[in-house]
Amino acid sequence: RLVGEHGGSVSAQLGALLSAAMQFEAGDLVNARAQLEWAAEKGSDPALRELARLRLAAVLLQQGELDAALARLQAAPSAAYKARFDDLRGDVLAAQGKAAEARAAYQAAIDALTAAGDDAVTLREVVRVKLESLGA
Repeated sequence: RLVGEHGGSVSAQLGALLSAAMQFEAGDLVNARAQLEWAAEKGSDPALRELARLRLAAVLLQQGELDAALARLQAAPSAAYKARFDDLRGDVLAAQGKAAEARAAYQAAIDALTAAGDDAVTLREVVRVKLESLGA
């Protein structure tokens, strides 16, 4: 309803993201995907479009649509999302069995998180564990 009445407004975009999160948690990946596709393509706020694109790629990964997930991660994100995009790109590449490319993506995420400073310590350590799990 919010999307229908308010089109591409930030409120509609936030509503779609919230709805998608609830649907994802409930295991309804089909409807979560639809909400995220709308928010990524039709939303008015660029930062929220990037967030929707990131979450959409995660849903596609869960659905086993690895090429589609990777395609959603190809366009360069803003600096604020770079580490998260690189981290998820690493997850997709690892799922595709492309260990060397996954390691490079995880390392790029770690580098971006290191540059971000102390605020990113926890996520940086999570990505480091993923990188180490792929071996040398």
